[in-house]
Amino acid sequence: MNFILSRPLWNGALIFTPIFLIIIASYLKLRGPEGKYRAILVALKGLAVLTLTLALLEPTLIFSEKVRRKPELILLVDTSRSMSIEDDGEKRIDRVKKALSNGILERLNDRFELHGYTFGSSLRSSLDVEKLEADDDSTQIISSLFSAVNAWRGRLIAGVVLLSDGADTSGRPLPRKFPVPIYAVGVGSPRPPKDIRITSISIPPIAYVGHTTEVNAFIENLGYDGEKIQVTLKGNEDKPEVRKLTELRGRIVRVKFQLKPSVEGDFTYTLSLPTLPGEVSSENNSKVFSLKVVKSKLRVLLIESTPRWEFAFLKRALEGDPSVKPDYLILPRRKSPGTVPSLKGSVPIEGGLEGLPAPGKLTRYDVLVIGDLDSLSLTKGEFESIVRYVSSGGGVIFLPGKNSMGPRGLTGTPLARLLPISIPPQGCILRSEEFNPTLTREGMYHPVVRLGGTKEENLVAWKNLPPLEGLFTGFSPKSGASILAIYRVETDLPVVLFQRYGSGKVLFINGAGLWGWDFKVWGALAGRPRDSNTPYRRFWAQAIRWIGTRTTAKLVSASLSRKIFQLGDRCDLTVRVYDETFTPLKNAQVEVTLKTPYGRELPLEVEEVEGTAGVYTVSYKFLREGSYQFSVRARYGGAMLGEDSVRCEVRRSTLEFEKLYLDEGYLKKLAEISGGRYIGLKDLDHLPKMIKTKDEFITLQREREIWDTPLLLGVVALILSAEWILRKRRDLM
Repeated sequence: MNFILSRPLWNGALIFTPIFLIIIASYLKLRGPEGKYRAILVALKGLAVLTLTLALLEPTLIFSEKVRRKPELILLVDTSRSMSIEDDGEKRIDRVKKALSNGILERLNDRFELHGYTFGSSLRSSLDVEKLEADDDSTQIISSLFSAVNAWRGRLIAGVVLLSDGADTSGRPLPRKFPVPIYAVGVGSPRPPKDIRITSISIPPIAYVGHTTEVNAFIENLGYDGEKIQVTLKGNEDKPEVRKLTELRGRIVRVKFQLKPSVEGDFTYTLSLPTLPGEVSSENNSKVFSLKVVKSKLRVLLIESTPRWEFAFLKRALEGDPSVKPDYLILPRRKSPGTVPSLKGSVPIEGGLEGLPAPGKLTRYDVLVIGDLDSLSLTKGEFESIVRYVSSGGGVIFLPGKNSMGPRGLTGTPLARLLPISIPPQGCILRSEEFNPTLTREGMYHPVVRLGGTKEENLVAWKNLPPLEGLFTGFSPKSGASILAIYRVETDLPVVLFQRYGSGKVLFINGAGLWGWDFKVWGALAGRPRDSNTPYRRFWAQAIRWIGTRTTAKLVSASLSRKIFQLGDRCDLTVRVYDETFTPLKNAQVEVTLKTPYGRELPLEVEEVEGTAGVYTVSYKFLREGSYQFSVRARYGGAMLGEDSVRCEVRRSTLEFEKLYLDEGYLKKLAEISGGRYIGLKDLDHLPKMIKTKDEFITLQREREIWDTPLLLGVVALILSAEWILRKRRDLM
């Protein structure tokens, strides 16, 4: 017990001393009382004043005591969809409800401060046993465990009780250790139930018009050997479904379908299996996949002045792309007549051409890739034939070098009309500096520079690319050019840009050392698979496919990053709007309507991408399964520019039903690395005795104010009463 004063003692001395002196003086003036009575009266009056003075100092008594504090215990209940699976006729989540309703929570709460959570794709800070539902589309066990423990960091945590079937869908590896013990309670049966499911579908990335494409479906068979089933492949609404009778033999059964597309486009197919008697779940009996159909093979002509590194790596990338049929032409720089004998013709190369094809044959190519040519590499007539080729719908990709960007480069040739940049007469300067290009707002949504599935993944992919070795400066982009990537955020120096010319498209790449995106990723030239999916090969495959796809030029076009989404995903629709000269239009009136699977048409809010002319975006989160159609209309100045539409499919994730049994191995390993234990749900009643913990004591302090109490007032009154009675008896009133 301690005694403290809220105000300093000298404050009391200043109050008490003068008052006490006055009391002494007043009693000294009195005549009659004997000395001892006078002293008693002074003492009584002084004691009363002293008591009141102490009360003004606000004295407080502090009592300390040690008490045991309950340690924290965290309870996590898995509410993912796999917990809706029935084992022996009862859902797993219902078994959990029953087990938690038998008094176990009360017993745990007697020993611990119990904190209950549910989890699936994330941690939820509430646990109502009666309202437990298995409705989450994924199981994130590790991240949920860490989130729950971090919420009580700094407190004594006895452990985490985890009720789950162990069907983690995150793909995240188990940690090497865990800060608190995990008491894993397995829910479900460890025996694989009877089931058939589609494990995977093997399709080529691109199918070709008029060519047969093979689709291989792999079916896992658990307990249905000898059964014959109809496997159904259904395409778009106007396509008839294909059925194939298949006998289930062995653990994995392959079913092969053959498709022969007749038109180009993006198509969605659904592969489905029947629900068999006794099957534990039919959620994994269907899968949706998309197939991109293009014309057979794009013919590409690569024209260079020397077999430089850019040529060598691009040649190998083209030869490794099954959707491309490349030809090559190396044209060394011709000397001006009258100086030295001219070097005419081309440099021999395997599979190379002897010269630029005639105008009639040039149109057989879908894309021309023009490297480091200068004004003397071709005749004026040959340059003009390339311009006419693009104007009529062909595509050109410029991969320049010092020759083409110099004073005797392309600036003085007819090709200058194609370029999306203006080169000054003195040419451009090559700045040798390593850098990583930065995507513009338009580039984040453009298929040429899309190296990731989402906008965020795309930005990360570009950030992690090996740096380019330099770029040209001194030019300016033309007014109709669209810039996809720049040198730095604080500059507007273009690195990747394009423009439309007539009915064709022109792409310009201002970056030295582009081949490093292939070589520097792998670090070697030899011993590497030819189909390595490096950023370099992906970039070129997308650039050639986009430049070479001849479609009817549309002033309004809509696109999605993919055709199949999962329930709960957010999609970004990109709309591009041009005027009659194919110049991107700002401030257009863009309307987007979404037709939902349940027949409603919803107007969506359209946002113009700041700083990028002609690009508009719409964001929408899918909350129901089915087919969706985005319809776009655009006006400018009251005049209709055009319209477009795009469809997509939304399906619920089936990851929860990839593993239908209780994964005891996963839960036991989790308990082992954390120093906890694993038990089955039937042994849950024994759990309170299994949880080991150390007692933690804390010191509690209680304060009691003694100045603001009736007792103090009574003491003062009693003292003053005694003093008054004594004076009255001595006739000192």
